[in-house]
Amino acid sequence: LKPGMNVLGSTWDFKVKHFQNRTINKLKAQLCVRGDQQIDTVDVFDTYAPVVSFSTVRLLLVLSLCLGWATAQIN
Repeated sequence: LKPGMNVLGSTWDFKVKHFQNRTINKLKAQLCVRGDQQIDTVDVFDTYAPVVSFSTVRLLLVLSLCLGWATAQIN
């Protein structure tokens, strides 16, 4: 973090997806950054987007296979 930069807060967004007959299909959660906390000339110039490496994804897939975890979806 560069000197003078602000650490932005975050909030969770929870959604419930339903089938047409109103039974629950999925429960979804998403971590969102609080963009309203940015200061115009301080925080807006740089954007940080974390990217996972392929070796990390492969490690997690191997661990899930060895530990018997169910892998439903990978984005």
